[in-house]
Amino acid sequence: MDHELLRQLHDAGYPLKPYPEWAAAKDGPLAPQFISPTLEELIEACGEKFYRLDRTPIGTFCAFAVHMDDDGAGDIATEAVARLWLALHGNGDASA
Repeated sequence: MDHELLRQLHDAGYPLKPYPEWAAAKDGPLAPQFISPTLEELIEACGEKFYRLDRTPIGTFCAFAVHMDDDGAGDIATEAVARLWLALHGNGDASA
C-alpha cells in the first residue's frame, strides 16, 4: 500500500500501527511511518457494512458495502478495501 493511502487512512482515524524503529533505521528515508494493515484487518474494520470483494476482468479489485453506494477500487485487494473503509468513514468518524 502506498504512503498516500496510508496517510489518508491515518487522517481519517484508522488505527494504524507505527512502523518499527529498527526497520525504519534500516530502510532509511524511504521507510513508511505506519505498517500497512492486512486485508483481514481492513475487512474487519469495515464491519457489517462490508459486502464483497470482486476481482475485475482486467485484474483490479472492487470492494462493496451493503445497501450503500460506497465502494472502493484498487490495483490490489487491500487498496480496494482501504478505499471502501475511507468511503464509509468519509466524515472522519472511525466508529461508523
